[in-house]
Amino acid sequence: VVTAVTNPIYRSTGAKKASTTSATVAEPAGVATGDLEILVTSTISGGSNSIANNGGSAWTAMTGSPVNAGDGEALYVWWRIRQAGDSNPVISPASDHFCAARIAYMEGTFDTTTPFEIETTGTEVTSDTSFSWSPGTTTAGTNRVVLCIATSGFDSNGRVAFGSKR
Repeated sequence: VVTAVTNPIYRSTGAKKASTTSATVAEPAGVATGDLEILVTSTISGGSNSIANNGGSAWTAMTGSPVNAGDGEALYVWWRIRQAGDSNPVISPASDHFCAARIAYMEGTFDTTTPFEIETTGTEVTSDTSFSWSPGTTTAGTNRVVLCIATSGFDSNGRVAFGSKR
């Protein structure tokens, strides 16, 4: 999943959570009302993850989510604008596991109505040590953050990874 976010400022990433049962996914440190939160979960292909308790305001699925990420994994991505009283969501796997994490961008540094300029998906399923694919998109201008969210079939707490480039 690749998203281009217009001019955001990174706040923090929460701790990864892996579980075989429903569990809470901790918030990123310092997250505040008005921040953009992104929630990512990974599970086995053919399985599913859902938000059993959203922790307050609703989460919106990204375009194309879930993505069949190849190598036996499916990737889910949701987002919300943090509201007063929001807390941690609970993820519920309908299959054998999930691995999840949350990332936050600071309030006032993105468009709250349309925080994403581009939402696109793609996969690279070649078993190697590189990561390369071309989604065929271009941002509309400078000062964009391109957030790449990836997963693999490796069975550990390291399934979900974030990377960004400004």
